[in-house]
Amino acid sequence: MTFSPVLHGCIRISGGSDLRLTRKRRRENEEDLPALEELGARTDQHRKTPPEKNIERIVFGGYEIQCWYYSPYRLKHKAVERLFVCENCLLYTADRRRYACHSANECHRRTPPGDAIYEESDIKVYEVFGALEKFYCQRLCLLAKLFIDHKTLCFDVENFIFYLLCEKDSEGVHIAAMFSKEMYSANNLACIMTLPCYQRKGYGNLMIQLSYEMSKRAKYPGTPERPFSDLGEISYKKYWLWVLLEFFDSTAMRKVSCFLIQVIFTTMHIKD
Repeated sequence: MTFSPVLHGCIRISGGSDLRLTRKRRRENEEDLPALEELGARTDQHRKTPPEKNIERIVFGGYEIQCWYYSPYRLKHKAVERLFVCENCLLYTADRRRYACHSANECHRRTPPGDAIYEESDIKVYEVFGALEKFYCQRLCLLAKLFIDHKTLCFDVENFIFYLLCEKDSEGVHIAAMFSKEMYSANNLACIMTLPCYQRKGYGNLMIQLSYEMSKRAKYPGTPERPFSDLGEISYKKYWLWVLLEFFDSTAMRKVSCFLIQVIFTTMHIKD
């Protein structure tokens, strides 16, 4: 078994298996974190007494990924070294043989449930209603919780819509990122997560842009739910920096006033 470097901090494991281990990703992101402001008493309390991480790594879609946080998976043991998660139906097990049997003989799903609402050459976005695909969405939330520090929603998914961004290749589609939105809410995004092995590809910006585009088409100005996760806050700051740079690049600077900038922030519901 040999190791060869790949992009974005992943290590490709060649030889007997086709796994790619995402090492150093969490540390790289933490080094990028700016000084964060107060995100609310609830988030602060969670950070003071975070639950002990119960899963060390997951095997998911050809990657072996180091987990960051606790997730309330229902397991026989309090903690496991490695959890196998089917990238098609999100069924999970700590038993390698059970996982291999499921992948080879039992799982017939090849794409996420729901409808494809956006597609480019190499990506596809699916819309999944929690009320229609309860168990799938619960498993999706459990997966996301491994990489979101203060996420609390894992089982009450009926009032949420989930959007899955998938990469496409010759083997099918592969979940790379997701965001959720509460139905009948003024917020256009509840939580957002990109799997570590797919980060730094611009997927965060794309999902945020999609959430605003849906608000625009619904003719209702939306804003993301707060408080942000650490990486969620970074993603939004990067997104709005990109939006403003695009705006200034297409507008003569002499025509831009402080009043106009304030109008932009007010119209788009940008706070702080």
